[in-house]
Amino acid sequence: MLKTPTLASWPLAGELADLVLELRRDPKFCDFFCRLTAPDVQPQAGSLAVSDDQSSNDVEMVDSSEAFCSDSNEEKPERSQVDMCAEWFLSTAKKYQLLGGLGDEIGAQRYIDTLGVPHGLCADAFGQLWRCLAGPAAWDLTLMHDAMDVISFDRFWLCDKSGPDELTQRRPNLGIGPVFSYVEESADGGNQFVRGFTVETMQLVLARSTLTDDQQLQMRHPVSAATIPAEAWKRVEAVICLLALQGKIAKHIEVEDPLKPSLPLTPVSISQMALAIFQRFALESIFIDSQTKFMVLGQADLWLLLAILRELCITYTCGCTCSSPSFHHTLDNLSTIELQHYILTEIHAATCERVRNEPRNGWPKEAVERLIMSIVEIALKTVSGDAWGRTQFTPIIHKVLNHYHMPWSRRCSLLHKCC
Repeated sequence: MLKTPTLASWPLAGELADLVLELRRDPKFCDFFCRLTAPDVQPQAGSLAVSDDQSSNDVEMVDSSEAFCSDSNEEKPERSQVDMCAEWFLSTAKKYQLLGGLGDEIGAQRYIDTLGVPHGLCADAFGQLWRCLAGPAAWDLTLMHDAMDVISFDRFWLCDKSGPDELTQRRPNLGIGPVFSYVEESADGGNQFVRGFTVETMQLVLARSTLTDDQQLQMRHPVSAATIPAEAWKRVEAVICLLALQGKIAKHIEVEDPLKPSLPLTPVSISQMALAIFQRFALESIFIDSQTKFMVLGQADLWLLLAILRELCITYTCGCTCSSPSFHHTLDNLSTIELQHYILTEIHAATCERVRNEPRNGWPKEAVERLIMSIVEIALKTVSGDAWGRTQFTPIIHKVLNHYHMPWSRRCSLLHKCC
C-alpha cells in the first residue's frame, strides 16, 4: 500500500487546476502570475496573515526558477505551506475574476497591480503551486512505481539493487525535466501506485490528440492498462500552462502526425510512428514495447515478420471484414528503414482504416480490430524468439517457418519457442 500522501490529501488541486485553465487566456492575469513568480519579487505584507516566525521556520526561500527542479524533489514540502499558497492564489484569482465579471476592468487591473504578496510565499510561490498540481512525485521522484517514463524512456530514478531493499536504494534522476504524477488504484482497490510521465511527454500527447483520435484523451497507462483519470488530464493541462507562463516550456508546439512521418525517414520518426501505433494496441490491453519488439529487428527479421503477417492476414481476414488486403505488395530493394515504414503503415491500416464499419460476417468492428492486433502481437513474438503457447495461429506460423529460407539453427529455435 502506498505510504505517501495521495491526491485525496490535496483537495485544492482540482479547484486550482480549474481556475488556472479558466484564466489562462486572460493576458492581464498571465502577466500578474509571471510577476508573482519572478525571481526578483520582494516579499511584501499581504492579505494573508503569516507570522514572521512561521515564515522563517517553515519556508525555505528559493529562486522560483529552481522551485520545480529535480534537486528539490528530495525535500517534501510542509503540507500547510502548500495549502496556504494554493488558498491565497485561489482567493486572489477569484476576486480578480469577480471584478472582471462585474465589468469593473479598471478595478480588476488595479487590484492585481497593487496586490501584496504574502511574506514567505512570493519566492516559493511557483514551487508550491507546482507541487499542488503535479502530484506526489513532484517532490520525490523515487515515489514513482515505474523506473522510467514508459513513453519517452526517460528515467525517474536509478537503483543499483533489486529486491526488498530497492525502495531505500533508489536515487532520483536529477537530470530529468519537470515530471507529472498521479495516483492509480488497482482494480480491487487494495493497492495504490504513483504513475507519471515527464511534462514534455504529456505536452506531446495533448498536442497530438487532435491529429489521431479521441481515444488518446482516454489513454491507458502502457504498463498497468489502467485508464488515466480525467482529473489527471485536467491537472497536467494546468501544469503545462504554469510552465509555459514561466517560459520553462514552449507555449505552443508544432508536431507532425507521427503516423505520417515526413521524408526523409529517420530512426527517430520511425520510432515515434511505432510508439503511436502500438499505443492504440495498449488501449485494447495488448502491450507491445515498440523499442524492444520492433525497432531492434534487423532486415532479415523484418522480412520474416512481413511473411508471417501476410500469411496470417490472408488466412484470418477477407473482403467481408476488411475493405482491402494488407501486407500484399511485392517489395524489392528496400532499405531497413523503408521496410520498417512499410510494415508500420500496413499494421496501422490493417488494424484501423481498412476494417469495415459493419463487417459482413456479423462480427463487431472492434472484434475484427482486436483479432488483427492479436495477429501482429503473435507475429512479433515469433520473430523476437519469445516463448508462447499453442494458439489458433500456430499451424500457419509453423507452415511459414518451415518453408521460409533461413539458417537451420534459427528455424529450429523459432519452432521450439512457438510450440
